Amino acid sequence: MERDTICVSSTLCVGTTVAFRHRFRLTSHSRGVLLGTLLLGSTACGGGPRDDSMDRELFVATYVDLRITASETDSLRLGDSEREEILTRHGVSAAELSYFAETHAEDLEFMRNVWNEVEIRLDREAEAN
Repeated sequence: MERDTICVSSTLCVGTTVAFRHRFRLTSHSRGVLLGTLLLGSTACGGGPRDDSMDRELFVATYVDLRITASETDSLRLGDSEREEILTRHGVSAAELSYFAETHAEDLEFMRNVWNEVEIRLDREAEAN
């Protein structure tokens, strides 16, 4: 196994374990760690459900694009300019991605479905290449 860090923004970085076969694939354990971290972050900030965040599809598409692009680098990390280019292409900011995750962190079923969709799309991309 190889160690990777998923950084949505400077304030939302989560270490995950990824398999060599799919360098950008989230394991069940790492998905749980990520969800737990998001839940704790939301609770610590006094977060309750808010409905003014971006839609699910935009979050998933942006996150998948970030992960695919990072997986194509030797370090499995994106530089600031690469990250900003992807965020701009999708019309979102790192703060908006974090806000989406914080907004929905307490809805574990919703976030599980979001991360499952991310993983499905990453697997499809890996199979296509």
